[in-house]
Amino acid sequence: MTSPTFEHQRKFYETYWNDSGRLSIDEKCRKRFVLSALSKFSKPAEKPLRILDIGCGRGWMTDALSRYGEVLGVDLFVEEAQKRYPKITFHEANIVSQFPKGIYDVVVSSEVIEHLPRENQTEHIKHIVDVLPRGGVLILTTPNKAQLEAIVKKLPDTSHMQPIENWLGKEELTKMVEPYFSIEHFGSARFYPVFLFSSIFLRAPYHVLYDYLGMYQLLDKVLEATDWGTYFALVGRKK
Repeated sequence: MTSPTFEHQRKFYETYWNDSGRLSIDEKCRKRFVLSALSKFSKPAEKPLRILDIGCGRGWMTDALSRYGEVLGVDLFVEEAQKRYPKITFHEANIVSQFPKGIYDVVVSSEVIEHLPRENQTEHIKHIVDVLPRGGVLILTTPNKAQLEAIVKKLPDTSHMQPIENWLGKEELTKMVEPYFSIEHFGSARFYPVFLFSSIFLRAPYHVLYDYLGMYQLLDKVLEATDWGTYFALVGRKK
């Protein structure tokens, strides 16, 4: 199958992000992981970090990262992000082939690599390597292929999915990252059992328990060392 063109993807995301309001439950979970990982390397009051947020979407993660230093958000379409966060710098680019120049202390790639053509996924990691110094930090999240495939089978309609979905298994992702990074953490996050898709009467109580009554505080700790979650959560240092 031919991959969607850059322009097709750009038009999709222009509408997709314009329609997105508050953070979803998944986004809140990713934000918790990324900021927790980042806090292990720096505190907001310390020397500001140079941070690159690749695939910044509508800018909410870039905004959260900004309290740790100077941050640049990059994506196919950044007009919506710039409108929502006017004090933050965003740059529009096709991140498959156009990577910002410069050296960054931290690169965040959250739910990005799976939206690239399969042949460009390793290239994405190499681009990140190029903009990090030795010892620089990569924080990456991406859907867990096994979990997502099981979930999608339960969906009655997949028309809302993004133009490219190339999910990775743990071994595939490790093989891409390990030549360039010492992996300091590789776990998962966001426990969402597949059987919940069979009934809204099951999903609603689970959301209340997990997200609003704080059960995630326990489950997130368990998932840190497993691959049971709906997405992988990885931290590496450039070799």
